[in-house]
Amino acid sequence: MRKLYNRFQQFIDYFLFGIVTATLNVGLYFILNEIVGLHYLLANALSISVAILFSFYVNKKFVFKSVSQDKKVIWREFSLFAGSRLVSASIDMGGLFILV
Repeated sequence: MRKLYNRFQQFIDYFLFGIVTATLNVGLYFILNEIVGLHYLLANALSISVAILFSFYVNKKFVFKSVSQDKKVIWREFSLFAGSRLVSASIDMGGLFILV
């Protein structure tokens, strides 16, 4: 089992942290919308934003094991990561608006 994990470690970690990120996103949305009472679009935007930040951190540190400390490099990594996530966030927001 260890051999299999070592072979596919990056994929497995990415997949598992993806599940954690999705759970965080949905759970935070529920808390913000249902318990705090925020408008559903605001709750969704905030939960997506937190999920993007969390995902960037865990993927950088634990999945891809990036150790760069240079602010320019980190900003570039974050910009590329967040940029790709904002495309899916826009689809998410648009879908939520249309379906609700």
